[in-house]
Amino acid sequence: MGSAEKLGQRRRRVEIDPNDDSAGHSEIGDCSHLPIEDQIAICIAGLEAQYLFGCPFSHPLAGASDFSKIIELVEDCRSEEDSKSIRDAGAERARNILIEHRDVAARLAQALFERGRIDAGVFLRELRRS
Repeated sequence: MGSAEKLGQRRRRVEIDPNDDSAGHSEIGDCSHLPIEDQIAICIAGLEAQYLFGCPFSHPLAGASDFSKIIELVEDCRSEEDSKSIRDAGAERARNILIEHRDVAARLAQALFERGRIDAGVFLRELRRS
């Protein structure tokens, strides 16, 4: 199960472009109702998955849009220490979800690698196989 789904969000589409390493993308619904740590977990899950599975970052801009969203989420924090604490909590949340559902994440990664794009229906079918 992906971080977004574990946190009660619907994923609309996930895609990669084998010809452009910076072109991975995931679309989810509005998650502004979730706690900030969960919103960060959704943003950082792809990067955490790369660490978990030992995949090298293939492009210097990998995760740039996710990091921008995280900065936006923590911009109202009172201090850099508060901001770091919230970012770390979100990253840990994503990591724990990925570890708990590692087999599903691996299966989804393989399907994405083979197809290049997974729509919501395929994504949900893969999730239900667990």
